[in-house]
Order: sequence, then structure tokens, then C-alpha cells
Amino acid sequence: MAVGNDNINDKIKESHDARPDRTLPNVDRLALLQEKPKPLQKSTANLHDFHIDGLDDPEAKARGAKPKEASPKSRQDTDTPEGSNDKPAPKAKPGDPPVENARPKPDHAAAQPSETEIVGRTGNNPKEPTVAFIDEFQRKSEDLGLGLKVAHGEISRAAAEHNGFNTVALENTPHGNLLGPQDFSKPLNDVAKKIDDGLLKLGKGDVVNISLGNDKDPSFTDFNKFLGLPADKLVTADNLADRKLDILRRVKDISNDPSRNADDRAKAKRIVDTNQAIANLEARGIQVLHAAGNDRSDHFSPDFMNATELSSVKPSGTPDDFSASNSITRLNKGANGVFPLHIRQDIDLSSANGKKISIELGDTGVKFPVTGLASSNNEKSPEDNRVFDRENYKRGQVLGELRPDHVDASTYVSRLAQPLRPGQVAAEGQVIGGTSFVNIDFLKAEKAELEALKASRK
Repeated sequence: MAVGNDNINDKIKESHDARPDRTLPNVDRLALLQEKPKPLQKSTANLHDFHIDGLDDPEAKARGAKPKEASPKSRQDTDTPEGSNDKPAPKAKPGDPPVENARPKPDHAAAQPSETEIVGRTGNNPKEPTVAFIDEFQRKSEDLGLGLKVAHGEISRAAAEHNGFNTVALENTPHGNLLGPQDFSKPLNDVAKKIDDGLLKLGKGDVVNISLGNDKDPSFTDFNKFLGLPADKLVTADNLADRKLDILRRVKDISNDPSRNADDRAKAKRIVDTNQAIANLEARGIQVLHAAGNDRSDHFSPDFMNATELSSVKPSGTPDDFSASNSITRLNKGANGVFPLHIRQDIDLSSANGKKISIELGDTGVKFPVTGLASSNNEKSPEDNRVFDRENYKRGQVLGELRPDHVDASTYVSRLAQPLRPGQVAAEGQVIGGTSFVNIDFLKAEKAELEALKASRK
């Protein structure tokens, strides 16, 4: 998220992971890509059209069966899990020394580094849905004004907590050199592994949110060149949802095509693997949310076509000029991704001036306390002195002044600002905006449905 003098704009993170691929569940990707396309439905537990072993049977779907796995997950249990290929510990013979645990120990030296790190949890209500945020939490990069900086992921996480969700903060920790695009299948698969290892309790009715992406999403023109499609088969913003499986089938072919260069094959594999990782989580009943992108409506995120893609819309329902908008994002209800920041002053008798100052995110009720301000009673208190108009806001604009800051030298009369018009509000001057923050209002609106899904778990 880039920060200007008067506004905060969402920046998409670029990073790369050169780590060898982790073993995935036994999924026939060719079969899943050849499946006949199905109409997408808005559902918090939709499989998004990928074929997954063990879920073709309607009864298996009703039971919430998990995908079959090629090999058991490595655990540090004392007993051999049911269905494991590990051999039970041999019975001790007379005279053998005591063995604390005869099961083979995992080779920690050979273990791959984790792609996500749990850095925070809030809430423990089993009836409420949990949202796990894959984001940046340790680097405080977002300047909210008055000297207050917070982490990118903390903004959405704090809003979800305020709205009654249990939350988990997962620091995105890609490994390898950071010069190329990140393979987001790896953190997504790492979440699945953490679930299997008992480190995360996520299931039906819960959500994984990822408001990250690579440097810049491709335009439809560039992606059609990558696919090598004829003029009458081009992918457009309007046919993207209907053509999704055709696209993934073609990308799968490119990933195995020796005539394509190594970069093309790696890009294609990354797209297929990330969409597969999303489908695997959705097969568990976990909804995957993704910020659709900030490169305007003529760009899209091919890595996240299987996710619930969220675009930012104005109060009128019109997509923001910066937001991705296509037939996949239109399958989901868009939400607001732009919030003015407000200075709030509450009574605090423990402070020297009797005030507690905080920055509030729009009208969400989410406040971030400000520390380090001078506490003298004689110091002028900060206040909202800018005009914010949500419907007419364009990303990067400087907000106009609400109050005059000088006097006309010829008449000695203050230049008065016009009164606020309908749709305008007073604001601090900073604006936080981007598809990264659409999840705030979207999750709030979907909470009742997620609660019902969680309550239906067997």
C-alpha cells in the first residue's frame, strides 16, 4: 500500500518463492480440468468447479468428506493414525532397553520452512466463524496520520474482530529469493497442512482471506497472448467466468509444453497450482476470499479464479475506477473498499489532558489508538478538516479543505469553505483505499450465512 500526502492506496506485494514444491493431495489435475463447466453459484462453501477425488459422490459431499491424500500427513503422535502407511512400533523383547517412542522420528533438519507463521489470534467462540488472514502483520507500513502506523493485514483483521469473528493472523513468509512472482499455492497449502497438523481449527463456515498478489495482474490482451488463443476464442471480462475451465485446461497444457520457455511453463504451473490449492480448501467448506486487484477493470488475477474475488464498488454500485471488475467478481456482491479516516477524541481521565485520541476507520467503529501526542492542555487538538465524497472519490486524489486556513489580504475576510453537501463527510485527510479492504464490509454482510454454515457442521 503506497502512501501519499493525503491518501493511502493499496499496494500489491511482489515476492518470490523458489522452494521445491510440497507434496499435494492426490488430485488428477488433468481430469479436473476436463470436467464439463458448471454454472457458478454464490456460496460460501462452493467448490468452484474443480474435480476432487472423493467428492464426486453426492453422499460424500453431504458428509463433507475430505479429499483423498496420496500419503499420510507427518504427525508427532505416539499412536499410528488410522490409514497411515507408518508401521506400528515393534513389540519390545525381554532385555531390550526401554523405548520412549519407537515410531520413527520426523526429520526436522529436512523439514521445509513454513510458508505462513501464526502471529496472533483473537476470539475463541466455537459458534462464530473464524477468518484466517494471510497478510503482512509484522511490518507497520500503513501511515494513518498523527504519527500512527499499522500493518497492512491488521486493518482488515481488526475490523473482523470488531464485527464478532474469531481471527487468526498469518504472516506471509515466502522463502527463496524475492526477485520474482510468489507462488501463492504454497501459503494456501501451508494453511491446509496447519489444519491437518491441528495448528488451525478451520472448517465449514470459516474463511481464509488473502489480500496479496504479485506486482501487477495481466491485462486481458496480454493474457490472451500468453494463452495463444485465436481471435474468435479470446477471453474477455464478460466471458471470464464461463471460460474459466477452458482457461485452466489451456494453462495446464502450457505448463507441460516443451516448446514454451521455462518462464511460461513456471507461470502456468503456478496458476494451476494456486487455483487447485483454493479448491482444496473450499472442499473442506472453507471460503477463500481474494482482493480482485487494483489495476482497473481490464486486468484480472488468473491465479485466483477459483476464489471468491472481491471488487470495490461505490455506494451507487458502480465499480471504482481502480478496481478489477469482470464476470467472476460480479458473481459476488461487491463491497466498499475505500474508507476515510477520522480523528476521534474520547474522555480519558488517566491522560494529562483528559483525552484519548484515536483514528477511526470510516464509520466501522474500528479505532486505532494514537500514542506519543503532546499531552499539554494548551496544545490545539487535531480535528477532521477535509471533505470526503465517497461516490466521486478517485484513488489518489487530495481531499479539499473543510475550513479556511488563511484570510484574504485585500478584504481581511476569511475564505469560507462551502457547507457539506449530501454524500460528503468531514475526514482527517487520509483515505485508505483498495480492494484489499473490501473484505471488511463483505464479511460483515456475510456473517449470518457463515454462522449458519458453521452451525450445520456434523
